[in-house]
Order: sequence, then C-alpha cells, then structure tokens
Amino acid sequence: MSSSDDAPTLTRPLEATDWQELVDAWELPDFSAEPVEEAGDEVDPATAEELAEARAEAEKRGYEAGLKKGHDAGYQEGMAAAREEIQAIENRLRGWLSHLERPLALLDDEVTEQLTALATQIARVMVAREVQADNSGLPSIAREALAALPVSVRSVTLRCAPADEASLRELIDDARFERLDLRADATVSAGGVIVESGDARVDASLANRWAATLDHLIGRVYPGPDQPVPETAATPSGSAQSDEPAEAPAQPNETSSDGPDADPGTDHDSAPASDAPRSEERDDD
Repeated sequence: MSSSDDAPTLTRPLEATDWQELVDAWELPDFSAEPVEEAGDEVDPATAEELAEARAEAEKRGYEAGLKKGHDAGYQEGMAAAREEIQAIENRLRGWLSHLERPLALLDDEVTEQLTALATQIARVMVAREVQADNSGLPSIAREALAALPVSVRSVTLRCAPADEASLRELIDDARFERLDLRADATVSAGGVIVESGDARVDASLANRWAATLDHLIGRVYPGPDQPVPETAATPSGSAQSDEPAEAPAQPNETSSDGPDADPGTDHDSAPASDAPRSEERDDD
C-alpha cells in the first residue's frame, strides 16, 4: 500500500448559500380551479359540408370511372372471344360444305350418266319398234347410200334384211346404174342397207347410223336398236347400274381411188354424223 492511499481525506460541508441558488423548491399544484382546454382552429360548418360533398363526388367519379374501365375491358374481351368463336364456327361450316360438295359432284356425274343411259335405252327401243312397224323410210336411206358412191360407179350390189327386200325393189330401176343387184342378207338388221361396188362400200346399217348419231350427240356409243337390251344389275343400295357403252362398230369411211370404178376427183373421207350413210373401203382379195 502506497503512501498516497494512506493520506487522510478532508470533507468540507456545503454552506446554505451555495445550493439555494441552484435548486428551486417543488410546490404542490393548485387543484381548486377547473382545467381549461387549449383553444384550436374552428371549422366552418359550411366548409365541412363542402368537403363531404367533394369526397362523395370524388368517390362517385372514381366508381364510375372504374366501372366504365371494367366494362370496356370486359366488352373487348367478350368481343375477342366472340370473334374467335365465330371464326371457329365458320371454319367448321366451310369444312362441312367442302365435304358435302365432293359427294354432290360425284352424284351429279352419276345422275348424268344414268339419265344418258336411260335416254339412249328409250330411244333404242322406240327406234327398234318403229323399224319393225314401218320401213317406208328405208328407200330414202338407200338412195342416200347410193348417192355416196363415186359418180363413175355403174354396177352396185345393195344388201338388206329379208323383211326389207320388197320395199327396196323400186330402186332396181335406178337409171344411174347399169346394174343394181338387190340381195336379201340375214346378217343385215332391219332398217338398214349396205351398198357395195368394187372396192367401195357404204355402210348404212342401223347399227352404224345409231353409233354415228350418238357419237355426234354425246361422244359415246351405247348398244343399238338391233342389239339385245342388257339387263341392269342392282347395286347394294338398290339403284340400277347404267349400261356400259358399247364399242362402236368398225366404220372405215374411205372410198378407194385406186379401183376401176373410182372417181379421182371425188373425196369420200368423211361422212356427216347423222343418219346419212358412210362409204368405206373393202378389200376384194
């Protein structure tokens, strides 16, 4: 322990004048008087009402603005959805119509084919019956066939069906030809004739004239009146199938210019697509 710690401490008491200047004595408050509220800024009642109205108006405008904004947004969204739905429906309808058009086009072709076959079959039956009932028009057909021969021809053979021989005897006396031989041929169908002279041949048979007429009208050839009517087969759906077009008979229509009776200045390469007879070349080897 040092000497400084052992030194005695001197304490001097404070005098009254030293602390009275620094400390105020506390006094008990006086509770005998009523407390007075502090005065604040007074609010005009009219101003408060205006503020309330302004607040209400602002709230109303905000509500209306929000409602309109929401309505517009909902309207645009609804219209977009509606347009998408309409487009989808339109696409579906176009697809359905496209699928419908193809069967209808096929049906149109089938109906056209059926009607053509039916019309030709009706015409075939009517022509066949007319030929059997009345052959008065055959001499005119025979004259057309004879006229198709070259003018230099003098000897002619006219072949016809046995039933038509009597109606053609009047042609034997044709002054144009030195000799006209009329022959009944069972291979020639009624209503037609075949004229032959040397290398020239005119086929005015019913089958040949029928084929020429159909080829000119519809570009196809169906069985003629002198051919049997084919039976129609029923399809699974019950509809009748159309007749298959028959092959056109051979129709060589050229008159040889090398034969002894040929006329070098006459061209018989073509014949009208009608009941007019056609001349054709025959090889008499």
